[in-house]
Amino acid sequence: MNGDGILVQGNRLFACDEKGLSQRADSLASGVVARHQTRRATAATANVTREHLTLTSFVSVSDRRYPVGCVVPTKTVHPDMQKMFPRSVIYPNPSGSTTAAIFSEFVLQCMLLPAREHIASGQALVLVLDSGGGQWLHLSPRLLQLCLKHNCRLFYLPAYTTRALCPLDMNIHSEMARLWAAFKAAWAHKQQPLTLFVALRAASEVCDSSLQPGVVRASWAQIGIRAGEGYDREVIFVQRHKDIFKSLRDGKGTAASSSASSALEICSRMSPQKNKHSCGQLVGVDCKFCPHCGGENSKFDSSKAALFQTRHRKGWEKKEAPADVKDVTPVEAPLLAQLDDLMATLRKKKKEPESAEAPAPAAETPVAQPVAVAEGQCEEKGDAPPPSEFDCLSDEEHDLATDIGCRNFILSHFSKKRRKDIVKVAEFYVGHLKAQASKKHTLWEIFSMNVIQKNMLKSTAGRNAWLSAWQANRAKRFQKVHKK
Repeated sequence: MNGDGILVQGNRLFACDEKGLSQRADSLASGVVARHQTRRATAATANVTREHLTLTSFVSVSDRRYPVGCVVPTKTVHPDMQKMFPRSVIYPNPSGSTTAAIFSEFVLQCMLLPAREHIASGQALVLVLDSGGGQWLHLSPRLLQLCLKHNCRLFYLPAYTTRALCPLDMNIHSEMARLWAAFKAAWAHKQQPLTLFVALRAASEVCDSSLQPGVVRASWAQIGIRAGEGYDREVIFVQRHKDIFKSLRDGKGTAASSSASSALEICSRMSPQKNKHSCGQLVGVDCKFCPHCGGENSKFDSSKAALFQTRHRKGWEKKEAPADVKDVTPVEAPLLAQLDDLMATLRKKKKEPESAEAPAPAAETPVAQPVAVAEGQCEEKGDAPPPSEFDCLSDEEHDLATDIGCRNFILSHFSKKRRKDIVKVAEFYVGHLKAQASKKHTLWEIFSMNVIQKNMLKSTAGRNAWLSAWQANRAKRFQKVHKK
């Protein structure tokens, strides 16, 4: 901005944020059927063979398009992934989420290096972003070192303000969500598997539609920023007052959406075209031979065949891990030390409320003090009674190959006051999973698939739903008998 507060070089102002594309069928077709058809009525969903994609987009106050960072839920990558999503930087992570190291590489390869191709190094760049959640994923020594090297200034938004001040949370992400949901609903009727490579191709099409210059400009305008104009505070405090402060959607200033037609266009571009074969039958271009007569298909398209290939692909390879902090200069050393102190302070603030939860015992009631425990292991000293088994729950790791490790993992997601009431339900649930274990599928694999990958204990609603369901299941098997 110049001295009058006018944004004159919008190409130097950036914003970034993550958007997850889930495999859940969240838009099922619904309708009314006759009574005699209720047993035969079905809902079509895509045949999903992947889990989750995480996209990290970078936008500036200009019409220039920047690559998108993409995290795939695998341990390795395949060269065909880049063909399906050309304007992207792909990194593997089995959980499908972005880590601090991966985010730093996205900032470097998706923003800093492309921006410095047309912006002189003497002109500072500004990146607006959030903290990356409670884990502070967007704040790391590697990111600080990259920003110092490429003359980029980071501006972290205060907590709970991204809805009002992050342009990507305006039209861009909402357009992505609408397009993705509509695409999954339309793709389900194609009766084609939603493989990882199909998902990457669809994500590329979704990003091309959502990151159009008009959509990006509208998103920046939603937070009061326009190229060649001053900052408009009335957009936040007047025009979007109901939307932000009263949680009511007034619909003002939002870009028009045609997600249904756009999704159908994406499906039509991705679906294999069918041509008439010499035998008179329609054959898709993804088929090398006619399935009716066995003759060779002259319209065969290898790129379409690679997109819909469901069998194992050759060429999987490990991608080099993101670089860590290296070659620290004398100028960077004190700043990195200050960052370490800041991170320690932030972690300490995060742990303070947890340490204050345990109430002190009453003075008049003699209570046996628990024995000090080191690194999550129980030891007895003298004649003092051993501590409760729930005090031994480790915050670091649990052995999911054992019944106790699985049970303790479940209990660690509940408060200490509730654990004694939940332990029987947890043991019953672990026993149910253990009964499914075999040589091919061990206990920890079944537990990981049913509990960890579904993230059913991450939220309060998920924990309550799990607890109520398995309390009811346990009550069917165990019956209380009141002794007279």
